[in-house]
Amino acid sequence: MRRSLQLLMCFLPKKPMITSLFILSIIALTIPNLLLAQSAPTISYSPNAGIAYFTQPQNSVAPTVNDGGATVTYSLVSPPAGVTINGTTGQISWDATVVVGTYPLTVTATNTAGSAAATYSLNVIPNPDDFIKPKKNITGSTVTTVYYNADNGKYHNVDVYVPTGDVNTQRPIFMFMHGGGFQTSGVKTESYVVAFCKYMATCGFVAFAPSYNEGSGHTLPQNLAAVKDMDNCLNWIRTSATATKYGYNPNFLFVGGGSAGGHLSCNFVNYDGGSNYGGYVVNLTNVIAEADCWGSSPTADRLYSFSNLKATQIPIFLVQGSSDQTVPVQESIDLDNALTAAGAYHDFWKIAGETHGCPNHIAAISDTMAHFQNRAWKRLYPQTINPIVTPVKLISFGVAASNGVVNLNWSTTLEINTAYFSVEKSVDGKNFVSIDKVAAVGNSAVNQNYAYTDNAASLNTTNYYRLKSVDKDGTYSLSEVKSVDFSSAKLGIQGIFPNPLKSGQDLQLNYLSDKTELLTIKVLNSLGKQVLITNEKVISGKNKIFLSFGQRSKGIYYLVANKGETEVQKVPVIIE
Repeated sequence: MRRSLQLLMCFLPKKPMITSLFILSIIALTIPNLLLAQSAPTISYSPNAGIAYFTQPQNSVAPTVNDGGATVTYSLVSPPAGVTINGTTGQISWDATVVVGTYPLTVTATNTAGSAAATYSLNVIPNPDDFIKPKKNITGSTVTTVYYNADNGKYHNVDVYVPTGDVNTQRPIFMFMHGGGFQTSGVKTESYVVAFCKYMATCGFVAFAPSYNEGSGHTLPQNLAAVKDMDNCLNWIRTSATATKYGYNPNFLFVGGGSAGGHLSCNFVNYDGGSNYGGYVVNLTNVIAEADCWGSSPTADRLYSFSNLKATQIPIFLVQGSSDQTVPVQESIDLDNALTAAGAYHDFWKIAGETHGCPNHIAAISDTMAHFQNRAWKRLYPQTINPIVTPVKLISFGVAASNGVVNLNWSTTLEINTAYFSVEKSVDGKNFVSIDKVAAVGNSAVNQNYAYTDNAASLNTTNYYRLKSVDKDGTYSLSEVKSVDFSSAKLGIQGIFPNPLKSGQDLQLNYLSDKTELLTIKVLNSLGKQVLITNEKVISGKNKIFLSFGQRSKGIYYLVANKGETEVQKVPVIIE
């Protein structure tokens, strides 16, 4: 701009008044154009919704923004307690205090030319991991028989198992149908029904064991009548009045059954609208998973068709004893094969030697069922997990091995209020721990180079690294993961000779190292008891170490190589 005005001065008239008028005219024409270079921002989130597990802090994606040519700041309109936004990046965060519920959020993006709004929906749900095993604070359950229809009919009653000592009101529901071959002998107080309901109650569920229409045996009309009763009971469970009375969240339903009840629950969750349902429509709202215990799907009274199963079926946990003489195990195998062919999510546990009802595995089945429900729950409602976006731009990050150490180098092209970089390491590529911190420049618009050396790299394996860029307000972002594979170098024990060896015979150990270091060698017997220990100095390259085993009993021993307190290799040795 200044240069342009200097050039214009060369052509200006020499009279002061004319010159002033000319300059004003130029400015009047230029300033509006400069202002037009800026505009109000635009903003959107994709995805524009997130699922949070209660007590699990997380955050949204960063928004997609057109800044309009000016710096943009972000704010939330009347956010609930525990929900905040990063004013620089626009990323929404929620902490562990945000209670279960759905929160429609409005974000305002503002620059000097104006503002724009975007919406984001946060759905906080009960944490599935809170209901996977018995809780210490739950001492048992209270059981009440309730009639849920105005007619107080024979088949319109249910046993309700409420956890004792639990004040949570956001609990999931477990409903289990009894067996009995659809004859009048079936009762909801069967031992396995009571056992499953009590177990789920100790895990924090409110459990229901309903009665249902029976008496005509395995016929299509009888099954349909039972399906309607099951549906009727679930609809009562879904009502807000019932949920408030017993303290649960009706949005998270798990169903199942044993023997005829398992077959019934399969007819329920696998509803396909076929002619066998006689136009009746089953309400599957909020049903997350089903447990079919030794019931399966006999062809004669199967309401649904295997050919109509889909990949999107409600997940099913199948379990049956291989020696079941009441319900042919082949029926469970057939259902397992049909679900597999459809690509439906399910598990099948065929318990070797078990009979009908699997009486010797009720506790194990309870635990396995709870874990399957947990997986199905997380699969249907995956938690939103996004790294925090910080105003640091990483342009390179590399790792390289050299003489038994790992050198890390990285560069940034932009830093705004960056506090430090945490160097994180893992031996499995999943679970990372911080091994050191490197101070950041903090604020910079030019390239900055950093380096770090890991002198404690794990040899003979793969080392994984990532950077955690931490801002001064505590927000952070994670880099991509880089790895160094030491296993290809085949460091460590290369061989032991002889093996097997005789008692009293010396052992030669060949060891390859990439540096000079102290190696601790232990010998353990088959019970894990240490019988020999020695410290050996090894140098970079090939080393021969001789060990005197002494007189030892015949059997299997283990030669263990340690660096400090870390076990790096374990090799079996046989004494004949």
